[in-house]
Amino acid sequence: MEYNTVKNALYDGENLLWSGKPSLKGAFRKFDLRRIPMFVLWLTASVWILTIPVIDPIQDTAMKVTVVLCFIYYSFGRLIMKNYRKKKSFYAITDRRVFWIIEKRDSKKNFVSQIPLTDVKEPQLTLFNDGSGTIVFGKMPKSYYTGMNSGLESYRSGNSRVMPAFFDIENPSEVFSIFEKAQKEALANLPETDGMEGKSIYDI
Repeated sequence: MEYNTVKNALYDGENLLWSGKPSLKGAFRKFDLRRIPMFVLWLTASVWILTIPVIDPIQDTAMKVTVVLCFIYYSFGRLIMKNYRKKKSFYAITDRRVFWIIEKRDSKKNFVSQIPLTDVKEPQLTLFNDGSGTIVFGKMPKSYYTGMNSGLESYRSGNSRVMPAFFDIENPSEVFSIFEKAQKEALANLPETDGMEGKSIYDI
């Protein structure tokens, strides 16, 4: 399926091979279980804060409101934010690159994460029991890319150094095959170099 947001991001002469959006399924994954200890900590802190004696009414109220709001967001609000970002996210594979866009009201402020096909090293495919999956276009710790899809992250507008990833997509194996084929063709068409190969911005 083609989307205007994706089409408007294409370069002249660039061919779109696949585009899609994240599935709204999978709001809660197994890795969210790792956040249960923090959930318990926030709950304990919230209960404790609400029971301590009042010394300064203004500061006391501000502190209690802050802790309770943090607890609410960490527990439930992040899932709402995650779902909202999914609705605004677009993924694409072209004959040159893979990219991920989070749409903003002003298209000039869209969050964009992209990487040339030839720069992708050790892509990771994760399959879930509901049939969806996640592709991360580079070798990163799982804690990194699951954190990116938690609802707790903050994505800046404009081009980003965040590793591109397609979260919770349908038919992940098929999409991964499209990527592999596109990358193979892109690498085959690379011009010969003198040994001074440029580094990807994701090489750390």
